[in-house]
Amino acid sequence: MELNLENLTAFVRDVQPNEIQVLDQWPGQHASPEGHFFLMHADTAALLENTSSTAVISSRLPKILDSYRPWFDAIRTVAVKVRKSQDIFLTGKSTAAHDCCLRLAELFSIDCVSIEQLSFETFKKAATKKTFLEQLAQGHVFCVTQQKTKTDQTMAQLADTVFALSVGKNGNAEAALRFRLDNCDVSAKTFILNDDAMTPRSVGQRLLDRGAVDWLLLDRTEEAQETDVATPRGGSYQKRSLADLDQSEYLVHWTRARSGAWPDQSTHDYWDDLIFATGGHQHSNVFALCRILASQRIIASANLTRDSTPVVCFSNVPLGKLRDKTVFRKHLHRWDFLPYGIAIKRSVLESQFDCRPVIYGDEKTWESLADSDRPFFQLKKTANKKIDWQEESEWRIVGDVNLRNIELSDAVVFTGAQNDLEKLSQLSLFDLIVI
Repeated sequence: MELNLENLTAFVRDVQPNEIQVLDQWPGQHASPEGHFFLMHADTAALLENTSSTAVISSRLPKILDSYRPWFDAIRTVAVKVRKSQDIFLTGKSTAAHDCCLRLAELFSIDCVSIEQLSFETFKKAATKKTFLEQLAQGHVFCVTQQKTKTDQTMAQLADTVFALSVGKNGNAEAALRFRLDNCDVSAKTFILNDDAMTPRSVGQRLLDRGAVDWLLLDRTEEAQETDVATPRGGSYQKRSLADLDQSEYLVHWTRARSGAWPDQSTHDYWDDLIFATGGHQHSNVFALCRILASQRIIASANLTRDSTPVVCFSNVPLGKLRDKTVFRKHLHRWDFLPYGIAIKRSVLESQFDCRPVIYGDEKTWESLADSDRPFFQLKKTANKKIDWQEESEWRIVGDVNLRNIELSDAVVFTGAQNDLEKLSQLSLFDLIVI
């Protein structure tokens, strides 16, 4: 079936009621992208017809978002401006700022219109789902096109005002902004955040030469310098050395920077921490360890295990060898064998928490295991045979580990940096060691 207004309207009328509008022009003043058709609720169309819209354009962000503090200061400022002007927040599904814009719209009570760009064939499947009408009623717009235009460019053409927060060289964001500046009405304002760390100066200058407005953000919230997850414990600490330990007695749990919410944190709370730079917004290796020490609990998770039972993972690799084995797992976007964490005597973990060594094997091994053993299963090697997981010498515990149940003499907290000792000492009851 050819994609045109008549055919698309006929298809929608067959599957959905009349309050859904099929348009070949975006409501409002600006010209629509050629070959794009829009399906939206009649209430959304009326809102767009009579209200200005603001969109945020950004290149992709890193996995660990707390390193982009100015980005969140900027997008929070945009939300305040949108709220004051009573504009619509225009956002695009799968774009870099989408999830944050949705949360900001909730927090600041802003009308939000979300665009999802689909091919005709994909849209026909989406239109038969039970959630289709509910999405449209909530301000979702389906943009149906056979063209390969990126969602960023569609938003850039449709929005009355655009704020560009991070623009990588020759990426989708720069292409979208260049198209907007070269082809859209001059009354459509385009602001580029003045921050060389997020937009290279050469890229920003090219956009300014095309008519963008330089935006200098002056009122930034200062980033918290210390974690506020707990009250300091006094700052004194007992430092030990590796020579003091019989490393063979200990199992180690290393921490790593975390992308996304903490295991016990809701998605909303995660975004709120980032947006407002509150307590848990830092997700680095050392702050992951701080969080464990503050709560005195290692929270179990099933994110990276075959079985759905939440577990806490330890390793039998000696503390002194962690630095030599530190490695980045590209397919998992994470580091392993990091020099941050807590080491606990194996005898204590076995007797108090039923800690057990992992069962390394293949698919036949997995199929043969009883349900009670499956939380302890791990493939010997990755599918391409490049990683031998047996090198981790992993042990696991089902459920959380409550550190309050561990004697102070039975564990040590370790870090790879001397300057972390003061920070960790404010939270740790256990001795500290630098490896």
